[in-house]
Amino acid sequence: MTTSVSESDFALIATASVDEAIKLRDRIKEDLGIDLLLERNPECKGGGCAVKIDVYVDRENESSLKAYFEKKQNEALADPAAYDPSKEHARCPACGTEFSTRLTECPDCGLGFGAG
Repeated sequence: MTTSVSESDFALIATASVDEAIKLRDRIKEDLGIDLLLERNPECKGGGCAVKIDVYVDRENESSLKAYFEKKQNEALADPAAYDPSKEHARCPACGTEFSTRLTECPDCGLGFGAG
């Protein structure tokens, strides 16, 4: 995979749809004041696949972002309403992505919700 982002300067934190990447970027900026870098994922070069966006954080803020996601995960696990496997869908408290409760982790940011 070819990218213009230097792996020594930035860490890939998610690959998401355009809308979800923008939501994640905006939420992290609002909550933490950290700017995330969005770049088109080069895996799909057209021809039937949806555009995906790679979301990066600079290495300087990587540990703060990991702590933020861990805190959100702990909050979600402590609040049974945040992830209710008896419902069809859940909304990730970290990035706002709606996903099927057949999954036990957010498909965009990777926040885990246990076995449910």
